[in-house]
Parts: sequence; structure tokens; C-alpha cells
Amino acid sequence: MGFTDLMTGARVLVTGATGFVGRHTLGPLQALGCEVHVISRRPANHDSRGVRYHECDLHNHAGVASLMGAIRPEHLLHLAWDVTPGEYITSLENLRWVQSTLALAHIFVECGGRRIVGAGTAAEYSWHKSPCDEATTPLVPDSLYAGSKLALWHVLDRLSAQGSVGFAWGRVFFMFGPHEAPERLVPVMVDAARRQQSLTLRHPTQVRDYLHAADVGAAFVALLASDVQGAVNLASGEGTDLSALAGLVGEAAGTEVPLELGPTLDDPHPVVVAEVTRLREEVRFTPRFSLRSGLRDTVDWWFRQHGNAGT
Repeated sequence: MGFTDLMTGARVLVTGATGFVGRHTLGPLQALGCEVHVISRRPANHDSRGVRYHECDLHNHAGVASLMGAIRPEHLLHLAWDVTPGEYITSLENLRWVQSTLALAHIFVECGGRRIVGAGTAAEYSWHKSPCDEATTPLVPDSLYAGSKLALWHVLDRLSAQGSVGFAWGRVFFMFGPHEAPERLVPVMVDAARRQQSLTLRHPTQVRDYLHAADVGAAFVALLASDVQGAVNLASGEGTDLSALAGLVGEAAGTEVPLELGPTLDDPHPVVVAEVTRLREEVRFTPRFSLRSGLRDTVDWWFRQHGNAGT
């Protein structure tokens, strides 16, 4: 019997399931035969067949305790966080999410929960040397957001070490895909191609590790279904410079992304790429999308939102 077989009929509670990554976890969980429950502040606004939605604010700890006691989930996939573009890096909401995540974990364990998988970030690492490795790369967060995530990692890792619950932490690198915030880089590139308006890249040679959000969601599910403990990088393991990324977006759009390259600023972190051996060999996960096919999927989605299809 494989680890995924053990998920058949398992009660799984998902937070952040209406978000950019979370929406991509529901199908894979159902495919494993899980009984999927979702906590959300808003009612379901998409096809929810087979998924049980529960309207509750995660910052309402009494409400969470009541709901958790009724569901009694065996697995918790916690993806919810405030990631408002332009604000989340320094927002005091990070402190609130640390408090609510610890309360959620406490309630989950008290209700008999067995395994927690949470969402970390590549920003927990020092970016002075690539690739970033779970075992050897120093953990040196340089923002309130990254520091808050790392604090949770330390607490939940120690909770797991004393035998209270199984725990894994997916450190997410750079993403793209449908439903991404329009202010983010790939949507901005798509819009520049669609409108044929110039886009300034101040770091055209900057190398980053990109993975389609659907693959990130599926990787979280694979991590939940495994017995892997600790931090696991969720990434492609391959670096692409931003000018090449723009070229692939233009290829998918059937027209170039008009670029202006300058003035170039000094970049203290020119290369950020993940080591993905744990993801591939221990979690046994392989992405479905290549960068080229994932960008085609993404560009087509954005063009459909504006009433015209990519070529």
C-alpha cells in the first residue's frame, strides 16, 4: 500500500483554498479519495462539488475550535495568509497570522489531528548563494513576512519533534498562473504583450526559479500524502532570467513583450534557484507543466479574460 492509498477517505481540512495556490489543491485531494473540508471567510464562488465549505474567520479562534470539533480532520493543509501585493512583506497582519496559525495547530492537535502541512517561503533562506538547500542554506529572513513564516516553522517543527503531530513545510519559490494578482510580474508581462506597451526591466539578467501554481498546489497535496517530515522546497529546480521569461511570454502570446532595459540597478541576489532533490526523490513529485507550457496556459487564460485568445 502506498502513502497515497492511506489518504482514501481521510478527512482533510484546507485553509486558503480560494487563493492562488489553494484552488489547485482541491482536485488532487479529491482524486486521492479524501473527504475535503474548506474553511473560508467567503462562500464558495466556484464549482464545489464534493468539497464541503465552512464559512469561518480563522482569526475567530472560538469559531475555529467549534468547527474543528465537529469535523475532526486527520490532516491539515494550511495555506491561508495575507499576501496583499505591495503590503504583505511589512504588514502587521503577519503577526496576527502567526497567532492564528499557532491557535489553529493547537486546536487541530487537541482534536486528534495527525499531520500538518504548512506554506513557507523561499524568503526564509539567505539568498547569497544558490541553489537554496533545505539542509545547508542558512535561514536568514530579511522581512517581517519571512520572519513570521520562519518563526512558525521553528515552533511547528519542535511540536512535531516531540511526537505531537506529523509536520512538513513547503517552501514556495516563484510562481505564475491563472488568477495571479495582476500587479505581479508575469501578468504585467502578459498585459504588456497584449497592449504592446513598453515594460521596463531593471534586472533583466536576474535569475529566478518559476513553477506554475497548479504544480505548486499539486506538490502541496503530494507532500501531505507522504510521510516526509520537515522543510521541502516547492520549485522547478531550474533558473530563468527575466529577459528570457519575457521572451517566453511573448512566444505564448504570439507577439513580443516590448522591453526597455535600463537603467540597471545593482542586484544583491542575482540568482535564486531551489535544490529540489527532496521534492523529486522523497515526496516523489514531478511537475506537470514545463515553463514554456505553463506560460502558454497562463497567457491563454489572461487573454480569455480580456476577450481575445493567444495564438
